[in-house]
Amino acid sequence: MAPPARKRAKGDGGGSAAAADKHLPWMNARNQDLLSTDYVEIDPVNKADLDGDKFPSQIDFEYSALKPVLFGPMTKFAISGTFDVKKDAAAEWTAATGADVADVVLQFNWFEMLIKSLDVFHNNQRIASSNEQRFISAYLHTMLYAYMSPKSKRFLCPQAAHPAYCIPKDKNAWNAATQTWKDYAAHVFTGKFVYFDFFPLFQFPFFLGSNFMNDAVPTLLPLDRLGKLHIRFTFFDKQDHIFRKPAAGVAAAKSYRFKLQEFKMCLEEARLSPAFERQLASKTRMEFPGVTRLQVVDSVPDGSPTHKIVFKDIYLPEAVLIFCLDKQVSSGTYNFAGGTDQNVFKDHRIKHLDFSFDNKNFFIKEPNFGRFRDDTSVLKQLADHLLFPMFGIHPDPQKVTLRAVQDGGDNSPFPHVYVPLCGNFIDKERLVPALDDAGSCISRKSNLEIAVQFEVANSQPSAVYVCYAIYTDVANVLDVRSQYFSSPYLKYM
Repeated sequence: MAPPARKRAKGDGGGSAAAADKHLPWMNARNQDLLSTDYVEIDPVNKADLDGDKFPSQIDFEYSALKPVLFGPMTKFAISGTFDVKKDAAAEWTAATGADVADVVLQFNWFEMLIKSLDVFHNNQRIASSNEQRFISAYLHTMLYAYMSPKSKRFLCPQAAHPAYCIPKDKNAWNAATQTWKDYAAHVFTGKFVYFDFFPLFQFPFFLGSNFMNDAVPTLLPLDRLGKLHIRFTFFDKQDHIFRKPAAGVAAAKSYRFKLQEFKMCLEEARLSPAFERQLASKTRMEFPGVTRLQVVDSVPDGSPTHKIVFKDIYLPEAVLIFCLDKQVSSGTYNFAGGTDQNVFKDHRIKHLDFSFDNKNFFIKEPNFGRFRDDTSVLKQLADHLLFPMFGIHPDPQKVTLRAVQDGGDNSPFPHVYVPLCGNFIDKERLVPALDDAGSCISRKSNLEIAVQFEVANSQPSAVYVCYAIYTDVANVLDVRSQYFSSPYLKYM
């Protein structure tokens, strides 16, 4: 329907429509902050390493910006390649097809399982938002992808071939006969090249905030004032560990690989108005929203009835997450191909937890939030996951069900214990230990101690217990004059 005609006012004089339209705000470019953007594709410094049959052990990107950069859907890594197979050691590599699906199963979130580390450097400084050991985060990200809201995944993982969809849905259900694997394999074992966009979760500056493209507009980073940025991917030397085959028979003789065809860094450069450039140039400090993860990895002696996890000299976090992995994961020697476990995390066997901060117990009565297996606490577990979600990532209510989270997730491929330490979900106000009437201890750094009581079977053997302290407000702070990045939560920065 056409808009109604504008009546001419007395004394209008019959001015032109073009003159009237100039009153529309968007037509005055002088009032715009962003004038336009350019898309830039950058090849690796060591691009020649992609041409051989061997998967590269390291891929580096260098970028000296001439303009500020917007970190949104066009700033990412673009990856394409083929899954190849050869029938035996003497055969040639050929593209894997649907005929190979029944003979192999990929490790969940397989691409991140190939990465040893991802590091971002500015000048001689490594920019970090979290303090973590190598090898662990890929397993955590697998759970976050599995429970993530579809609204976030449609931007983060738009292609059906994305490794974020290579994830088990049910407990003990990840093998070559599982329908979930067959559904994903149909998109990657095609005999053709596969492509996917890769936004590294919580990796500054490619992932800022918690809910990519849902919480806020793309964040602007004045890289043109900071000099060179260096991004380094370090990969495992071999890929054998991500392909699980039968132990014997014709299928056991087959070999598989992911052959990279292209690996590019894509950026969106911003052309700003002169007024906004002057405003940006006047800033001396810039804060970037995001997640900080402080990690403790403990090798608990086999069969221990109790254990204590300690975070030393930290601010009281928003929440704590605990899960259990094979001890070889923490050393980088875990081999999915040689195992039989079909779940991402191992059963943690935790019965209950007790918390203290600054040597003050949170509770002196029972039940409390550490008794997560109590029948009366099950609803709180569900509410915590949905209303105060892990790492601030909006969950999918269809997947985060009562059955999935009760008893510490024992009925899922991701057994874990998640405990928010906030009483107000909106303002993230921390709970105060019971013996601190004034609440003064939460305004300073101290030790957070978590006493773990295991079930009758005691702790999981041959395992490590991973504990995260979580903050979701400010990930990095840039001192514009010194060009130095820091974090309010990391000691060494």
